Amino acid sequence: MTSTTAAQRLSDVRSRVYDDCRVSLSEFARGKGWRDKLERNGFMELLEHGERTAWVISEAGMRDMLDYISELEKQAEQSSVRAMFEAREGREDWMSGSELSQVARDYFIEHADALTRAASHG
Repeated sequence: MTSTTAAQRLSDVRSRVYDDCRVSLSEFARGKGWRDKLERNGFMELLEHGERTAWVISEAGMRDMLDYISELEKQAEQSSVRAMFEAREGREDWMSGSELSQVARDYFIEHADALTRAASHG
């Protein structure tokens, strides 16, 4: 599924939820009319005294949501890779193997305190 298609499908579903698919808990418990809304929209918001209590998601709605999450993760990864390449643009001191390994060890030893502080706050 393309990113545009996934984003559009989720946007459509989200719009329908807010426009058409709010159901009170009492209506949910007593009736069956909500089933058509769930099938039509994929998502349903349950309300109690006007406050959101829960979401009900159909199988198709869950697939749409997972597709959209996967697409966002893909876009984030592509953005991160692009940022890494842009940050290293023009760099000429490429290393690999044991040379890179030694430089990395030296960096970790030199910055051990900062790395430990960052890890304890993460």
